[in-house]
Amino acid sequence: YEETDPYCCGIRPAENETLFHFRNFLAEMPRKGRKYGFEELSPNKTAQQLFAHLREGDKIALTGRFTAEAASNYTAALRNRGITCREIDGQNNMQDFCFLMSGTKEFAGYTMSSFA
Repeated sequence: YEETDPYCCGIRPAENETLFHFRNFLAEMPRKGRKYGFEELSPNKTAQQLFAHLREGDKIALTGRFTAEAASNYTAALRNRGITCREIDGQNNMQDFCFLMSGTKEFAGYTMSSFA
């Protein structure tokens, strides 16, 4: 991780932005994910419970290994609460890691994630 390396750091988080690393284990391991306990909170539980402390107008950036459909479900649930949400996509693994390391407000992720 080298913050000044352009290969390492692509997109940067805003200073007042919560970062959420969504792994999407069930898309990666559709047959064995649940068997081994690799599950995330649903989009609604994520918006209502994990981020219950956030207020309308607060900002979240989603990054991780997700399909467009899975990401849009989380984004919609967060936006339904009035939270501004953007999806960080198209970066390589190192750029995602750098993005997460560059955050200054708050980071949320799953304990089984290789980034958390």
